[in-house]
Amino acid sequence: MRERDTVLWMSMLSAYAQRGEPDAALRFFGGMVAAGMELDAVVMVSPLLACGQLRWRRHGRSVHAYCVRRFIE
Repeated sequence: MRERDTVLWMSMLSAYAQRGEPDAALRFFGGMVAAGMELDAVVMVSPLLACGQLRWRRHGRSVHAYCVRRFIE
């Protein structure tokens, strides 16, 4: 059942980012990370999209650094 919860959360994150609600997308992403959810590389597109919409380079770099630590190490 945990798998379905993860899919739901990832779908919601993507919807926020794609609907032009970058603040909500980033808050939601922060909640996912804080909850210790297992995130895959595909999910990381949404917070990066949100950072781009807000023109938040520093946050975008932080998300990128998270990806590097999470998926390369």
